[in-house]
Amino acid sequence: MVKKLLKKQSAWLILLFALLINNNVYASNNCVEVPLVVEQFFDVAEGTEKEVDFIGEYVLKGLSENAILPESTSQDRFVFRLNGKKKDISIPLSYERAGVYCYELEQTTKDKENYIFDRQTYKITVYVKNGETGKLRAQVIVENQEGRKSGKIEFCNRYLLKSTSSSQQNLVVKTGDEQKVYIWYLAASISVCIILAMIVMKRKREKFNQVEF
Repeated sequence: MVKKLLKKQSAWLILLFALLINNNVYASNNCVEVPLVVEQFFDVAEGTEKEVDFIGEYVLKGLSENAILPESTSQDRFVFRLNGKKKDISIPLSYERAGVYCYELEQTTKDKENYIFDRQTYKITVYVKNGETGKLRAQVIVENQEGRKSGKIEFCNRYLLKSTSSSQQNLVVKTGDEQKVYIWYLAASISVCIILAMIVMKRKREKFNQVEF
């Protein structure tokens, strides 16, 4: 009897162990990965790369309560940086349940002189559905702040030359000086013409008086 009971208990333990293994395999297989790619571009003039700060700060926020974020997330947001003239990052998002997950992505780089940062705000919606074979499938919809669908999440920043503003000011001052010089030149020309005309008229009068005499 004891041997039979031990055999039955062993059989039950083997069955439970098999069920646990099957459940773990099912959970790992029934997971869908969504890589969210974010790109950064800097428009700079040639020869100015050394003086440009290419670091951009970005934030991915979860708008829905069920929004999945990377493990290094602080509260309901994922903060990251991109450093480079052309740089991108792939944010891994993993989903184990069907549902609708909503996000917002924007650049939070502080404003700096001679920099123009792309303040575009993207709305990201991830639709996770059960497929025909029981596996999860995901569809990502990205919209810009105008409500238009976008195939990419990209931020285009610009760096302006430091001499741009000063050169424009010099151009304005220079233009004003040229206008003043032109006015003085015109006035001097008119004065010279009047003097020459008076001299010519005076000589004609002198000649006329000599002939009459």
